[in-house]
Amino acid sequence: MVVVNGSLESFKADGTPLATLQGDATNDIDQNCGIATTTNLQGASTLYTLRHVSRSAQGLIPQTTAWYLTAWNLTTFSKVRETEFRTVEPNATHCTLSGGSLVATTDGRGLAVSAVGGTDAVVNADTGEQHNVDGHPFVRGPYIAAISHDAQSASGNEDVGRVYNPQTFAAVSEMRGRSSDGNTPLDLFRRAGVRSTKTDQSAISEDGSRAVATIQGNGGIAVLNVATGKVERIVGKGDLSYNPYIDSAAGIVFASDDVHNQLYAYSVASGERLWVQNSIETICRTAHGQINVIANKQMVLLNESDGKQLDFTTAVESCPLTYGNYDYTNNGSIIQMTD
Repeated sequence: MVVVNGSLESFKADGTPLATLQGDATNDIDQNCGIATTTNLQGASTLYTLRHVSRSAQGLIPQTTAWYLTAWNLTTFSKVRETEFRTVEPNATHCTLSGGSLVATTDGRGLAVSAVGGTDAVVNADTGEQHNVDGHPFVRGPYIAAISHDAQSASGNEDVGRVYNPQTFAAVSEMRGRSSDGNTPLDLFRRAGVRSTKTDQSAISEDGSRAVATIQGNGGIAVLNVATGKVERIVGKGDLSYNPYIDSAAGIVFASDDVHNQLYAYSVASGERLWVQNSIETICRTAHGQINVIANKQMVLLNESDGKQLDFTTAVESCPLTYGNYDYTNNGSIIQMTD
């Protein structure tokens, strides 16, 4: 999906055009507070938009601003569902978090809505139902978390992080600590997948049960059990391993050494290093027992179990934009990341 002259255009994975949504008074896509696209491993996508509409005053009824959360069928750009998220009186803040007001979970079943009309919420993407939360919500795999300050804690200076199932709004777990510059489980969960320029959900297992994050002070990589809020394994202690990824189905944690351009693989079960591969510049994706990396300015496919090369292409020199199992390169081509 791309934005062209104020309109949205959708395409098949092979580049065939599907549909176009024109910006007009009906959908007001130029007034979007956020656009989120979820894509499964087969390349099928769903589009969500969060837009605001001003309503003129009507006699004694003051001017108001309404926010609408809309789900779109990307094959036809028809509306699947639209719900009114929030209505407030004038002078309310519109979208205060640029580019981050609407984020979807990796399975596309939940939406995190931040700072819209003074409201933070977890939304069931299937029904449009919302659950307001304290603190700006953020996505971690299939779950949505929010961190707030607890002035009533014993120390008087503690944060509490709650992890929600966006389908039921039930709290999966609760973690306490200081959610910045530390190595408590709450710190680790918040840092999981946060790269220099984006949040990469590959640091969260597909089922959301585990998260991996670098322990500050070169203390290795923590494997965090999300349900219990406890660190169940530390791997890579002593290695210069950063930017961890996890494949929970294979039980392997991957991490890169940016100084020596090496890629490490560790067993979640034993904590032992399984293998190391050289000349690795960047990790792009892990799935289906394979890991996609950049080496020598080429995209290379490796076997997760032993690190051996399966395939490569010289057509791609860096990790492009990932949608499900597909990547869209700077030259407009579409590639399938793993078999």
